[in-house]
Amino acid sequence: MTAAGVTRTAAALVILAGATTATAAVARLPDPLGQYVSEAGIPGAATADLYLVGLLLVAAGVGLLAAALARLPWLVWGPLLVAVPMTVTSGLVPCTAGCPLPPYEQTTAVDLVHAGASILAVVATLATMLALVFLGDQPALRRAAAIGLLVALPQAVALLAGMLVIGRDPLTAALERTLLVSLAGWMLWTAGRSAPRNPAPPAPVRTLAAAGAAGNEYFPKGRS
Repeated sequence: MTAAGVTRTAAALVILAGATTATAAVARLPDPLGQYVSEAGIPGAATADLYLVGLLLVAAGVGLLAAALARLPWLVWGPLLVAVPMTVTSGLVPCTAGCPLPPYEQTTAVDLVHAGASILAVVATLATMLALVFLGDQPALRRAAAIGLLVALPQAVALLAGMLVIGRDPLTAALERTLLVSLAGWMLWTAGRSAPRNPAPPAPVRTLAAAGAAGNEYFPKGRS
């Protein structure tokens, strides 16, 4: 396996491990379907350490995905390099109990930092998807990015609108989960399919014997 192949495989495995770990943390919440994903990381919660490990693994996997796409213009992989520290920040700066956010709840600076980092990580990932639609070097990559964007972008807009209009609600919690699943699924697929096009095979190298035989066709030896 080439170095690029190792990077792609590592990206897929690390993202999968991170997503699985974070999902395991969320599944242990008192209300795993009605609470926000970030509530698994609240300081002092039994799930906090597991959640942090999951996010750090996801951040590492996103960095590896950026490396796997580094052959493309920087507009493709550059946003992922923004998503990495934002994902790390989201894990290291967890929200407070209930993850309160404006405009319907009293919030804290910590909650705003956590939410801001999480939002920027999502926006950066969407930016990479958009760039791949136009700058991907394979039809499959462009097609997957377009499909992923058509699925994830409306979810992101609906989630933001839900937070502003109705605030904390099982609907916004469900939208958060479907958005994260969509992004993780796209990253896993892209990591597995981000191999560059196969280069054209090199021209055959003629041996001395073959070159001599070809020369004899044009310059036959005279009869004795």
